[in-house]
Amino acid sequence: MLRVPRTRELPRHEVVRLGPRVNRYAVVIPVWNEGERLRAQLVAMRPYLSICDIIIADSSSTDGSTAIEVLQASGVRALVRVYERGVSLALRPAIAHALDEGYEGIVLMDGNGKDDPKMLVRFAEALASGIDYAQGSRYLAGGAGLNTPRSRDLLIRYVHSPLFSLACGRRFTDSTVGSRAFSCRLLSDERVRPFRNVFRDYDLYFYLGWAACRFGFRVADVPVTRAYPESGEVPTKITLRHGYWQMLRPLLLLLTRRY
Repeated sequence: MLRVPRTRELPRHEVVRLGPRVNRYAVVIPVWNEGERLRAQLVAMRPYLSICDIIIADSSSTDGSTAIEVLQASGVRALVRVYERGVSLALRPAIAHALDEGYEGIVLMDGNGKDDPKMLVRFAEALASGIDYAQGSRYLAGGAGLNTPRSRDLLIRYVHSPLFSLACGRRFTDSTVGSRAFSCRLLSDERVRPFRNVFRDYDLYFYLGWAACRFGFRVADVPVTRAYPESGEVPTKITLRHGYWQMLRPLLLLLTRRY
């Protein structure tokens, strides 16, 4: 039986259960005001409701995209509403809820419609095979990065991924794509301790991958497809200054063992 971490530092939140647990795995989707992008994504995910239960981790959206009736109609199993902004702030109570519900593994997926939900099959297969941390990559054979902004592509390939690989002691080709999966064995290990207030922004994404490598868990790469719009506004919360620093700062902390 998995040992649930005894000490949890969680932000103020509430859990709204919209249905019972059905599957072995849950897909956790952190969102904030994703509007029609989230609604369209949930429609696209319907064929995969037999693989993963959906848990929405919402940083108190105000655009109606996470209204209870909308989520129920889309087959969402739970809404975890968090009253602070920050990706890791939203993820911590959602992951805690998934552990309490007895899921065997958790897939993370962005809620802005850029990720192909077919990846859920690959991540479920990885978890079922005993992988504890599966990192999605658009650069692997079978994956694709469509319309990725050139500046972002260069930063991922030549800055972020090499630094993340250096910290982990293992090569990763794509460190920033939001799609990844964790076994509850990893999340429940008392050495990992994911429920700490130090994780507020994007920290938890990178820390958990580092911890999996650091503590000898089974790690694998999974090809994914990530598509940006051909034109118009890029759906992202990462701004040129503050957002990029939020992505780089955790790597510096990992490299200096500050977590």
